[in-house]
Amino acid sequence: MTNLIGSSNITERLAQFAIAPARGGFAQSARAFAKLSMLDWAACALAGRDEPAGQIVRRMVAAEGGKAESFVFG
Repeated sequence: MTNLIGSSNITERLAQFAIAPARGGFAQSARAFAKLSMLDWAACALAGRDEPAGQIVRRMVAAEGGKAESFVFG
C-alpha cells in the first residue's frame, strides 16, 4: 500500500506524521505549551499509578500474561 510518506508500516507513518511539524516549525509559545502538556501528562500518570484504577489495570495486564511487547504507564 502506497501512502504520502512512502511507507506501509503504520508505526513509521505515525512517527513521520508526529515529527513533520518539527520540520516546518511552530511558534515558540506553542512548543512551550506542548512541553508543559507532556510534563503534566507524565506527572499525572506517575501520580495515579497507585490509585485503585491503576492497580486494577496492572493486575489485569499481569493476568493476561503473554510476551512482554509493551508496558502500561500511568
